[in-house]
Amino acid sequence: MSQFLAYLEQPELDPYLINEVFLSLSNKNNFQFGKYTHYQIFPATKPLKDFTRKIFNFDHIVQVQKITKDLPIHIDFNRQLAFNYIIETGGEEVKTCFYNANHELIEEHIILKHKWHCIRVNGNHNVKNITSQRIALTVNFPPIGKV
Repeated sequence: MSQFLAYLEQPELDPYLINEVFLSLSNKNNFQFGKYTHYQIFPATKPLKDFTRKIFNFDHIVQVQKITKDLPIHIDFNRQLAFNYIIETGGEEVKTCFYNANHELIEEHIILKHKWHCIRVNGNHNVKNITSQRIALTVNFPPIGKV
């Protein structure tokens, strides 16, 4: 039992919705985090938003993330949890790792493709061993005051 990651019993994305994920990657209104050009967030298409509205019973933001290189240890800004669905893993041995305040490893996971999972992102974590692009649908609560 992990204290940072849990798989969810939510439906898989069908091929049409997988295609919508890749269509989202063509949106020019993407966001990257400063010097981390290898991590980008793209607005999800309307069909993806409609789908997540049916399976998540809370106000949320849905986006597509693309990671092309390892991410350093970090804490996500303005969110505590993320509900993710990995489309492309980014390689055979890609690991999501969780650390204590001293950056000592607590847990590491190879997250399964095409399975919804909830991940704690308000503590030190990273993604490593990326050898190709990692594509995921990500759902999270809106920042307080933005509902």
